[in-house]
Amino acid sequence: MQGIPGPQGVAGPQGVAGPQGVAGPVGPPGATGATGPIGPTGATGATGVGVPGPEGPQGQAGPAGPTGATGPIGPTGPAGTPGAAVSTALPIKVGGAPSAGVGALASAFDHVHPLVETSGPTNLDIGAWANGEMVRRVGSLLVGRLVSFPRLTAGQSSVSASLADVSPQLTVALKAGVTYFFAWFVIYRTANATTGLRLAVNYSGTQSYIRATLLGATGATGFQSDSATALDTAVGASSVGPSSSDVGCILYGTTITTSAGTFALRFATGSAPNGVTVQSGTTGMIVEL
Repeated sequence: MQGIPGPQGVAGPQGVAGPQGVAGPVGPPGATGATGPIGPTGATGATGVGVPGPEGPQGQAGPAGPTGATGPIGPTGPAGTPGAAVSTALPIKVGGAPSAGVGALASAFDHVHPLVETSGPTNLDIGAWANGEMVRRVGSLLVGRLVSFPRLTAGQSSVSASLADVSPQLTVALKAGVTYFFAWFVIYRTANATTGLRLAVNYSGTQSYIRATLLGATGATGFQSDSATALDTAVGASSVGPSSSDVGCILYGTTITTSAGTFALRFATGSAPNGVTVQSGTTGMIVEL
């Protein structure tokens, strides 16, 4: 039979440490700790020296700007030298070789030159003989032909039954031995509806032929026609007129002159002393045929 255990004895001194044992396996990583506070900003570094890049492509042209204001007109240039005048003899003959004449008579009226064609316009002073003339070329000659458009600029009135020239503005100088066509486009009014306008043509020279025909209005709806085979012979209704309203008529025809003179449009009232008025704007046309 076992006895009762005795009390524990005093611990003996620690023995010498044994050799370190083999390291155990690494344990699993612990959880990530919280992020620490942001540190202060560091000092700015020195600016680097970079190499320039290549030049980029040229951009598209921008839209055109607005047109600038017109500059001031420049000073007038000096006048050119006047061209030489040629003879006023009829028919005039110019052009040709400059040696065909002597001194001031070169290319003048003492001889004939052909009319020379050029590539551009030529300044030519043909003198007063061409006043009132339409110039045309006939072979090597420049020949005048009358084309006239006389026009009345102020109304003319008459209370007389005797024919008289309307105005010096409605007269035309004619040449001898020429056939002319004429037409007078007349605007008129009368004192009342029972007074008409009488018209005629006259000539201070002599002529071998005259025919004149009148066509036109006598009012808003009225119409008239008449004719004459002699100078200073009145045509037109005597007792019918437009009163205070302007109406129109035309007196036209042909004449052949045998001497030079003045051709004129004449008028009279058809019922004196009631007046008639030929209005401003009345116009003639006289053409040399």
